[in-house]
Amino acid sequence: MQQPGQTHIQLDDLLRTQSQLLAAYQPGRKADSHSMLAGLQHISQRGRSMEFDHSRSYQQSEDVRNIEWRVRARTGNLRSKVFQQERERHVLLLIEQSPALCFASRGNFMSVQAAYLASYFAWLAYNNHDRISGLIFAEQPLCQIKSRRSQQAVLRLLYELSLANQKLREPASCRQNPLSTALSHGARLLRPSSLIILICAQQHLQQQHIEPIRALGKKHDLILAPISDPMQHSLPTSKQLIFYQRRQYLSLNSKTAAAQHWQQQFDQRQQLW
Repeated sequence: MQQPGQTHIQLDDLLRTQSQLLAAYQPGRKADSHSMLAGLQHISQRGRSMEFDHSRSYQQSEDVRNIEWRVRARTGNLRSKVFQQERERHVLLLIEQSPALCFASRGNFMSVQAAYLASYFAWLAYNNHDRISGLIFAEQPLCQIKSRRSQQAVLRLLYELSLANQKLREPASCRQNPLSTALSHGARLLRPSSLIILICAQQHLQQQHIEPIRALGKKHDLILAPISDPMQHSLPTSKQLIFYQRRQYLSLNSKTAAAQHWQQQFDQRQQLW
């Protein structure tokens, strides 16, 4: 018997994705170039870190600032500090949790899928020692997570994400496209050579967003993860389809011109990206 999908998500669900990720993903293994996980393996080098790695015998011409003078005073030997090259980048997660995602014709609601996907990316960034920030948005920004390189940043993001998801009650069209405001607000959170992960409703990726997204892609790495439902691709092949929302019914024949136009609209949106 097929298990019903999730309509809402709990914090525990998002916390469990860490162990699922560790079982499926090996940080030392190179990701496929077409995989959306590959973007997290392009790590920027910050130069010499202040994190101490080990010490060794001092060699002539080395920087005297690296000499361990306490060891010299205690033992009489010259030892030089060696610092580990630290790898770090800023990862910004833009995650939509609007009523437009509060729907599914099968499986999990799109809002739940978006939350799961964001949690996988957040844990990947944490395992990669990256700085993590986030913006959860609907028609207006709902919550902003400040950039931090710690597990607390991931936990705060997942907590706020679960709260935003649980507030969704029923599917509805947004009165205004939330992506424009999210891109504008998110641009102010970026640092040089950031990695942007945009998780949003595919229907909200419109013509007017092409140039802003391309501009971000020129300065930063970008992973675009649009969320859609199979019914948004094409209508089921039934003689008659009945839609119900807010005490209103709509009857539609899947063979009509309206059904064909439905699929053409999706194909046109997909071709934009």
